[in-house]
Amino acid sequence: MTDLESLVVEAAKQQGYGVTADAIRQAAADLAGAVLTPQGLIMLPGKGALAAADYARALRAAMPSAFRPLDTGRHGDRPSGNVTMTEQMRAAVAASRRQALPGDFNAVRERYAAGTRTRAHMDAVAATRRQGNEK
Repeated sequence: MTDLESLVVEAAKQQGYGVTADAIRQAAADLAGAVLTPQGLIMLPGKGALAAADYARALRAAMPSAFRPLDTGRHGDRPSGNVTMTEQMRAAVAASRRQALPGDFNAVRERYAAGTRTRAHMDAVAATRRQGNEK
């Protein structure tokens, strides 16, 4: 990045915007052959001089998708519903995990006599969970 592009990036930052590679690429094409005057203006050949802030403003108007608002400095504040990738992955893992047997499962199971439908169901659940833990 040349001094002119750096100047435009700094001007955009002062206006509260960050630039993408597309904006820098466009600035490099627009400012090809331009020079920086001692007064800090960008001298475009055959067009005159303009301030870096004015050029950054014009570029942002021409390419709004190439600029993004800068963070206001509060990193902990996120809009509600804006979940990070890590939080999404943790939620997916937690949802896919099998639930552990309740602490009193065996005590409750002992209350039902062998051969009853409830006992058969509880035995099937316990066997399924044992198979899942062995994998």
